[in-house]
Parts: sequence; C-alpha cells; structure tokens
Amino acid sequence: MPHVEKLTDAALKSALRYRPEMGAEPLKVRCRSMRGFYAAISATNCRFYFQHRNKRINLGSYPETTLPRARDAALLVAAQERSGIAKFLPTRESSKTVGQMLEDYVGQDHLRSEQWKRCVRDYVEHDLRWYSMPVSSVSRDDVRLMHERIKRRGIVQANNVIRSLSIIWNHGRKLDPSLPENPCAGMRLVDPEPTLNRPIIDLAGWSKQVEGIESLIHRTAYKLALLTGMRRSEIEGLRWEEIDVGNDAHIHLPPDRNKSARDFYLPLVREHVALFDQVRGLHNVWVFPSKRAVSGHVANFRHETVPGTLHSLRHTFATVGVEAGVPEEVVGRLMNHASRSITGSRYIRPNLAFLRASMQVVVDELVKRTNA
Repeated sequence: MPHVEKLTDAALKSALRYRPEMGAEPLKVRCRSMRGFYAAISATNCRFYFQHRNKRINLGSYPETTLPRARDAALLVAAQERSGIAKFLPTRESSKTVGQMLEDYVGQDHLRSEQWKRCVRDYVEHDLRWYSMPVSSVSRDDVRLMHERIKRRGIVQANNVIRSLSIIWNHGRKLDPSLPENPCAGMRLVDPEPTLNRPIIDLAGWSKQVEGIESLIHRTAYKLALLTGMRRSEIEGLRWEEIDVGNDAHIHLPPDRNKSARDFYLPLVREHVALFDQVRGLHNVWVFPSKRAVSGHVANFRHETVPGTLHSLRHTFATVGVEAGVPEEVVGRLMNHASRSITGSRYIRPNLAFLRASMQVVVDELVKRTNA
C-alpha cells in the first residue's frame, strides 16, 4: 500500500498507470500529510475516501470529483470528527453485494415468472460477473465500460443486461435507502434499428424454405410458431398435457411457463390441431422432442436458410392479424400481452369462443399468404 507525502495530481496520475487487474484488490494511495485521506484505484475507477477509526466516508469518484474538492471534503469531515458531529454519520459504507441485491429481487413472491428470474440471474452472474462485487464499488464508469464490452455480442443483449441491473438496484434502494444511487440512472441506451425481427413479408417464399427442412419436428415447430404467435421458449417446452384438442381446443400454459407469469389459455383452430396430429406419438411428454438436448425437447429449431428469425414469426402474427381486421387489443390477448388500459387489465375477460373466432381470422389470412 503506497504512501505519498502529499496526494497531488501528479502522484495520482502516476499511480493510475499501475491499475490492478479486474477483480484484484484496489490499489490504495494514502496521504501522509492528512491522516485518513486516500485514493482507492481499481481496474475501472478511482475513488477518494476519508477514514477515521471505524468510519469510512466516500468523497467521490475521480475525475468527476477533483482532488482539491475531495481534499476539502476530507478536511470538513475531519473537523466534524473533532467536534463530535461526525458520530452521526454512517459508520461504514454498505457491505451489500450485487449478488445480495439480486437475491432480494428474485425472492419476491409476485415477480413476473421463473423464466424472468433466470434471465436476470444469468445477466448478473455470467454477463456482468458482478455477483460478489460490493455495491459501493460499482461506478457509472464501470457500467458504461461493461455495456461497451457486452455490446460486442449484441446491442440488445447489452441493453437488457444494464436494464436488469437498474431494476434490481432500484429495488435494493427501496429496501435499504442507504445504498448508493443507481449507477445506471441517466444512462442513455440506444436501441438498434428494428430490422432483425421485422415481420416476414414474403410468406410464400418463407413457406417454401420451411417445407425444405428435413426434420418433421422443426418443420412443424416453425408452422406452429407462425400460426400461434407463441414465443420460441413456449413452443420448445410444449408438453402434451398442456394441449386439449377436444370441443374446446386450447393450449394452457401455467404461470411458470410463460413470460406474463399468469395462466394463459390460447384457443386452437383446425389448422393447429392438424399440426399436432403430425407429431403425435413421437414422445409421450414433449410435443417437439429431441434426443440430443439434455432437457429432452428441442433447444433451437432455427435454420439459417429460413428468412427472418423465430421471433420474426411473432411480429408477423401480430402484423397480419391487425391487417386482417382483428382489433389490436384482441391480437394482444392472443399473444399473451398485458393490457395497458385499466379496463383491459382489470375488467375485460374474453372467453375462448370469442378469441377462437379472431384466431381463425388470423390463421386464415396467414394460410392464404403462405399459399400465394
């Protein structure tokens, strides 16, 4: 732990050239002329502190907080110590880690779905790798640099990681107001142009490519995704016990199987039942089984030769439904979207017969375009 006679800009800039590696202990540069005043240099930031007995006060981050301002703040705290005022200051920065904030967040009883919890946990543990990092050491620079690093794998992924961190941080501050301010606050995340998942216009060409897929399971899964607008994960993990092809044909996805975290009933029409008949008997549990996947069902039925992405089919279902004359609110119900209006979210509960009629309109239009 280096000591300097006086902590100056030159001494600080010299120490910044020897930043420790990511995850290593911060390099502390202490000032001999002002006992307790020091700079802690980590791989991504530099912070000023004043420590006296069992109190450690965060004076700000460099260069947002200049060295003279930090020294003046340290002098003020030292004066407060001598006068006895400082006994009312916090004894120590919060020792809570990002991982503890994550556990507080995912431990809520009424939190979206298990799938959402797994996504947030994966963002913190694997993408950020900040599970054991103290919240007091996370700065805006850390967040910005991490966003730039993850953005190399995709801007959508990077944005989702930062948004998830912001959500758990805001929840943590509700439980403990003494936690530092959200380092993601005010960060501008620019979403990419929505080109990747655009609706598929040439459905006849899309259908031709799908019919060329050798695997019956993949081929059927593609068609079901188009004709239902279901999410990829919902289709891949579909079980026979979730499907009823009787007089009131429907799919029932329990709260832990869909993003909305509530029971979802999707009406089925004759075209859907015909697709299920094609794969019936392949497996007694999974509708779309896979011998290679550890889970027992298909993990990704995406084919590069097929235009668009799997999520494009969800966009296509919604677009074609509206173009066919189905009200946007009804299309949202078929896609398991939460209504944004008070009336829609609290009072309207359309039955399956009503939704099935709208589903038939959408399916008829989709079949017409694929056969064009």
